[in-house]
Amino acid sequence: MVNHCERCLQKQRQIDQLLEEVQRLKAKLRYQERKDKEGFFGSSTPSSQLPLKANTDKENKNHKKGARPGHKGHGRKAHSKETADEIISIDPGEICPDCGGALKLKKRQDRTVIESEPVKPKKVLYHLSHKECIQCHPVFRAKAPGVLPKTLYGNQITAQMAVMHYFHGIPMGRLPTSIPRN
Repeated sequence: MVNHCERCLQKQRQIDQLLEEVQRLKAKLRYQERKDKEGFFGSSTPSSQLPLKANTDKENKNHKKGARPGHKGHGRKAHSKETADEIISIDPGEICPDCGGALKLKKRQDRTVIESEPVKPKKVLYHLSHKECIQCHPVFRAKAPGVLPKTLYGNQITAQMAVMHYFHGIPMGRLPTSIPRN
């Protein structure tokens, strides 16, 4: 049996307590650093809530962004007079709206746009024939093409209204009055 003095025992207990506290504080610091790096939910943090990245280093900061001078690019191709279906000239007028002075043509700039004609619904009357077999007497009825059974609206106009309402967010009450509604 080893005899220790009371004072040595107290010092050893204090050392043990301090070592435990150092371990607890190191673990807490690691957790805080990981949380700061990965976000509040760890690896499950949504990208929209990730902490901001550190600023880029000076080497990449001086790097120019965008296309290099003289690079042709891969942008949208403009229509020419030959490929355009319709050419419309638009003029701002002859008089300055601010001072009333005459306007002089400085330059004409082309603007390429792809447009579609508005679709106007049409009322269609189908003459559906009902025919009976002379020998076995069952009746065969013709069906309207592109129309669901017992519906007033054709599939095209139903699809157009669905796209306008659900994709473009137009309320049903504000759809164009040219489209018939119930």
